[in-house]
Amino acid sequence: MLSSAIQKLSFSLEELSERGPDRLTTMAGLCGFCIHVGFCGLFVLLNLWSLVTLNVVSCGLWIYVIWLASTARPGMAVHLATFEVLSHAIVATSILGPSFGFHFYLWPVTILIALNPSLKFRHSALISMLTMLLFGCLSAFVSSDRSADYTPQLVNGIFFLNILVSGFSMILTGMLVRHMFSLQSRELREHARTDELTRLYNRRHVLEFLKSTEAHRQRNRIPYCVCLCDLDHFKSINDSHGHDTGDAILVSFAEFLQRSLRETDCVARWGGEEFMIVLTNTAGNNAFDTMTSLLTRLRSESRIAISDRQQLSMSIGVAEAMDGASIDEVVVRADQALYRAKAEGRDRVVLHHADTPPAKSPATRRNSPSR
Repeated sequence: MLSSAIQKLSFSLEELSERGPDRLTTMAGLCGFCIHVGFCGLFVLLNLWSLVTLNVVSCGLWIYVIWLASTARPGMAVHLATFEVLSHAIVATSILGPSFGFHFYLWPVTILIALNPSLKFRHSALISMLTMLLFGCLSAFVSSDRSADYTPQLVNGIFFLNILVSGFSMILTGMLVRHMFSLQSRELREHARTDELTRLYNRRHVLEFLKSTEAHRQRNRIPYCVCLCDLDHFKSINDSHGHDTGDAILVSFAEFLQRSLRETDCVARWGGEEFMIVLTNTAGNNAFDTMTSLLTRLRSESRIAISDRQQLSMSIGVAEAMDGASIDEVVVRADQALYRAKAEGRDRVVLHHADTPPAKSPATRRNSPSR
């Protein structure tokens, strides 16, 4: 059981946000087990056999905590661990007195109860306050004191050790919770800027990327291009093969784009079957060549073929950012070039030129051929 628990601890910190509770509870269980094994040895030396028996039982409870965590029941494991620490602190302090410092283990338990997400807010607040009240009672009203039976150095050493271990547990609990919150916040930020289906960036993020890229272009005169890609006849794919097949094609196509482009470029799902690619440090003619090469690779990409007889294709519109043009204007020009690619037969790349007559605006495409 312990070996399987140790194997469960072989995780990266990034996994805590998703698989954290059982990992953290297993770690706490192993620490609790080791601490109580040490207590068993200490109380054997002090000839306190009642506390030796208590800690043998505690070791068994911590093994059960580890087993619960290993079977994906961290909530029950946390409740059992809390009960064990409370019971041990009460019994040990009642027998030895507060001079040995065993009641200080109630401090990390208080934090654990207060931060336990499985408890309602008012319940965790009430139990935490009661735990602190118990700490005060053990500190002030326990009459037994066995400190006279041992040397002051030994009593002070045990008191210092208990303060150190309980304080370390409290700090570790706080740091792990803080790290969990940090990872969860990072995950929320990631969800806010990525498309749920394809895991590409979404429209919000690519617009922010365009703003920073445009500011960089204005400062350093470094060109960039906006490319709009639209999968040809995608509606008929959904109608003929079903939306599950359509979604699978979108995911495979997104992976194809990520494999085929540079890390410095931004690839986003613009909406539906339309994708936006921002090619950084790239002039219009170079962007046209890059997209033409991308289109050629797509024609031979067997991993996202619709069927044995039908290969996925796309139309691409490319526009280079120019002086005096806003980001919205650059996007509109790329959209106009995309419309021309559709109108000229699809499965091609069209580069928008500054001297090209305006095409129909996106708002007037209602009566245009189906995209």
